Amino acid sequence: MIFTGLLFIGFGLPWHVEGQLFSRHRVDFSSKFLFGDVTFMWTSTMNSSMYSVSISKDTIPGLWTRVYDTQYTVRDALLYDNISINVRLPESNVDNIFTFKVSKVKTQIGETVNLSWNASFFPLAGQYNVYHTYSENRTIFSVRSNGVSYGGNDQSTKYTYLTRPYNSINIMFAIRDITLDDAGYYRGGSWAGAAWSGGGVVLIVSDKPSKSKVTGDLNVEVNRYITLTCSSQSTSAPDYYSKLVTLSYTWFVNETKIDRETTETLRLYVAKDIRYNRYSCTATDNGIESDRSDTVQINPLCKYGRCYTTS
Repeated sequence: MIFTGLLFIGFGLPWHVEGQLFSRHRVDFSSKFLFGDVTFMWTSTMNSSMYSVSISKDTIPGLWTRVYDTQYTVRDALLYDNISINVRLPESNVDNIFTFKVSKVKTQIGETVNLSWNASFFPLAGQYNVYHTYSENRTIFSVRSNGVSYGGNDQSTKYTYLTRPYNSINIMFAIRDITLDDAGYYRGGSWAGAAWSGGGVVLIVSDKPSKSKVTGDLNVEVNRYITLTCSSQSTSAPDYYSKLVTLSYTWFVNETKIDRETTETLRLYVAKDIRYNRYSCTATDNGIESDRSDTVQINPLCKYGRCYTTS
């Protein structure tokens, strides 16, 4: 299990930010995480139809843009550790900054993993629900001051709530026998909309990439260069994570690993004796290696005459 320490500041609830002590107007922020994207929302005591907005991603400062709305969405948030929004009111240089940090936990199929976050409060009455959102949004268990209900049961073979006392704002629970279906966004709250609010955790489940395949022009004239390509895809979940994955590659010639070749392409010089070599590759995602590709053999051709036949 790999934990990367990232957290949503503001917990998705209205969060007051004052740019300066004597600012006449204030800005309240909230955030929402949905299918890999982060949406910032704000309200202001100044009734305006236009705001100046700047988005900083990790250490990269953002450019200013005009926004004619009270929300702004950042795509593919899992690419970043920190995303900050700065909103300025019209005719004002006061900075109103809100930072959104993504919490990600990586695990593999069959493992047990603990997820945790801090709630802004525990309801004095009613219950605190923990939600899982991926292909659907569902409540996985509910916590009251006197105990936990797993869909009406006192125990669960899948989930175990670890926090004591029950009404603590420190939310922690275990998920056992991880599958790809367990991937997605986990968050809690006392109302259904909390399932998408900031402050939760994205669980990433790594799996073996698809079987690799080597492609390229295998009939090539001698004394030229060719490029072979190793093709594979991440099958990890959620899909809004797997589409961002950059796989690493390993190339083999005659079952022997080729040193320092870790990209998806392999460039080769074609000599007559290359026909005796057989090339293959694998792809790796988060330490999990794909099945090796079928081998390919290069057929060197002479430009004039015939030094090796294609039959």
